[in-house]
Amino acid sequence: MKTQLKLKNLAMLLLLIGTTFMANEVKSQSKMPIHIGFKGGANFSNLSLSNSNLDSKYSLGYHGGMFTRIDISKLYVQAELLYSQKKSKVENSTIGTKQAKWSSIEVPVLVGYK
Repeated sequence: MKTQLKLKNLAMLLLLIGTTFMANEVKSQSKMPIHIGFKGGANFSNLSLSNSNLDSKYSLGYHGGMFTRIDISKLYVQAELLYSQKKSKVENSTIGTKQAKWSSIEVPVLVGYK
């Protein structure tokens, strides 16, 4: 129970920090070609199971991390480093309801046009 409370507090802290930095970025509108910031959010995940005796339900998880964006004329490249925790509920008539939880580090790289 304490672990769930700590995770909820961590998720709320990441959300608060992310919101603060997003508001700060909107105000500054700097012309520098390099931008650094934090991001966080929620995710819903579900397991794809091949066993027909098991049912999987969506469950709420979270992600948080930082990003850096480099502007090159009208193009930009944005790299992110995110910690993500995903969950899913697995149900069966013999085992009841269990929660599967897994964590990962994700490194997406985005290319965009402004």
